[in-house]
Amino acid sequence: MIRFGAHIVLVLRYLLSNEMEDEFEEKLVTVGDLIINMYVRYLFSEGQEELVGVYASQLERDVCIDLFVDMMELRLNSSLHTMYKLFLSAVEYLPFSSGDASKACFEEIIERVLSRSRETKPHQYSEDFSDVVEQHHLQALQKAMIIQWLCFTPPSSIPGFEMITGKLLIRALMHSNTLFREFSLISMRRVPELPVGPHKLLAILAEPLKQKENLFSLEDQEVSDNLEEFEDWHEYYSLDATYRGWLRCEMENSSVPPEMLSAEEKDQAVAAATQTLELAFLLLEREERPWLNAVETSPFESSELVFLELHATAILCLPSGECMIPDATSCTALTSALYSTVSEEDMLHRQLKVESISLLLKAIWILCFKI
Repeated sequence: MIRFGAHIVLVLRYLLSNEMEDEFEEKLVTVGDLIINMYVRYLFSEGQEELVGVYASQLERDVCIDLFVDMMELRLNSSLHTMYKLFLSAVEYLPFSSGDASKACFEEIIERVLSRSRETKPHQYSEDFSDVVEQHHLQALQKAMIIQWLCFTPPSSIPGFEMITGKLLIRALMHSNTLFREFSLISMRRVPELPVGPHKLLAILAEPLKQKENLFSLEDQEVSDNLEEFEDWHEYYSLDATYRGWLRCEMENSSVPPEMLSAEEKDQAVAAATQTLELAFLLLEREERPWLNAVETSPFESSELVFLELHATAILCLPSGECMIPDATSCTALTSALYSTVSEEDMLHRQLKVESISLLLKAIWILCFKI
């Protein structure tokens, strides 16, 4: 019945497009969008993602965008095959970008998905601090998984598919660099486990970036800067993985009396420490292209300041790695320490905000860039 109603709406819109009075047209749009929206959600619930674009593309701009954003968020943890079906349904039936403000386009949907993925979502934490760690682990993973929508390849039957693929990959690089900055603030816990967010990003982008020379011009300064920053973060997190491997070795050895360690175990610990130090010095002392140099020396100048807001949540830990409940003294000391890392001018302009709450110490860095 819903399917029949949706098709009746489409037929009426087609046959009466030039003959409707304003009042009747408004009613047909309002009621028709409601019926089509219901049918699209039904198709989506039945796993027929390949059909949703046919009908969703007939909806009003805001309704269409909201619908696709909801569907993409719901399919984020599905298989790549299912995600790709939804991606195809959007990119085949919607224009990539549109000069018509009344029509939805794929670019707007992607921007809304990226924006919503970084919104801070409130959670009710239990007294078990492992629950806090797990929640932040999942949040980081979800933020990274969003990039997958930008890494699918549109079908060659779409006009300008190479241009679309290149634009999506460039946007993936830019958003990934923002996430890398954010993840670097929240993954400094002295634990051997790898931070899941950045490594998921690196894994998703590994294959698409193999074709980067064919997808966009490396002579474009903005593209080149973003690619260099991505490569710098790649090197940083490779070093971070080496460091955590050494830390795992040290923690395992510390649980055993020194006299009980074998010569081989001691040699492995020394080798891991040496490798970590060597890689760290290579990164810090690199002369041909200093680390994150592209961010510092961007040629783009503008009188307009662009603020990049990074959210970081810190968990107080004992040297053993066990989480602890922060008391008033600890929170005050940490708050002062965070404020001391920036200038007085930054504080006066409210570019750093620190909140102490019962379970967590939250810090929001708002970094100011000229572009």
